[in-house]
Amino acid sequence: MGRVVSSKEISSHSIKANATRLLQLVIGCKFQPMVTNKFVITFNHRLDLKHAMEGCLWLLDKNALLFRDLNPREDANLVEVNKMTIIVRFHHVPTKKRSVEMITQIANRTETFVEVLNEKKSLSLHS
Repeated sequence: MGRVVSSKEISSHSIKANATRLLQLVIGCKFQPMVTNKFVITFNHRLDLKHAMEGCLWLLDKNALLFRDLNPREDANLVEVNKMTIIVRFHHVPTKKRSVEMITQIANRTETFVEVLNEKKSLSLHS
C-alpha cells in the first residue's frame, strides 16, 4: 500500500506511471487507486516488494512516496500510511558535544528515536 505526501491531489494515472518508472519493477504490478493520493500496489515479484520497502526515499514530483506492507486481514481503507524514515546529520557540533548522549537528548524531542548510525565517525541520527 502506498501514499503520496502532498497537499494537492495527484491523478492516479500519474502516480501509477511515475511509481512504476521509479521502482523499475522486475515483472510488474497491479495498481489500484483509492482515495486521494492513496493506492494499493500488488507486486508480482517478491524482489520488487523488497526493493520498494527497503529502497531509498522515493520522490514523486518532489513529494514523498511512502510504502507500507499491508497484512491480508487489514482493510486498506482504514490503514494509515504516514511515517517515513528520516536520517539527520549534525554538522559543526563542538567536539566535546559529539556523543551518543547529546544526540539522544536532541532526538528525544522528536516522536521516535531509533538508532545512532556511525557512532565513531559522524554520529548521524536515524529515526
